[in-house]
Amino acid sequence: MSDGFIQPLTLTLGHLYPDQLNLYGDRGNILTLRRRCQLRGIELRIIGLGIGDALAPDEYDMLFIGGGQDKEQAPVAQDLHEMKGIGLWAAIEDDMPVLAVCGQAGFTAQIQERVPHRQRKVRTAQWAHSYSSSAPR
Repeated sequence: MSDGFIQPLTLTLGHLYPDQLNLYGDRGNILTLRRRCQLRGIELRIIGLGIGDALAPDEYDMLFIGGGQDKEQAPVAQDLHEMKGIGLWAAIEDDMPVLAVCGQAGFTAQIQERVPHRQRKVRTAQWAHSYSSSAPR
């Protein structure tokens, strides 16, 4: 870095099923993540992964999956089984952060339970508010 320029940090978020699972204001969750990154000088790249798209975990820093209506669950479940299940499992196994909203948190936990002899790594978030006068919100 002889020119004194520091390249900004970029995080890549894989947004699973943005068109199918968006029932609980999940686009707002994404906007909030983007804004919080901006406040910290981090660029957040968001890549939507819909039905039929493969999930290559090495292309992402974190994953997001929102909540959806019951009618959306069947095609999503089928796609997870056929297209994204192995990639999602690999991401979880590699300790990639996964923000799963609503019933998707339990669903991702079930993915882990189906693979034998693995330590359970999915943790549910316990929402707590902590504020610091020095940190951006």
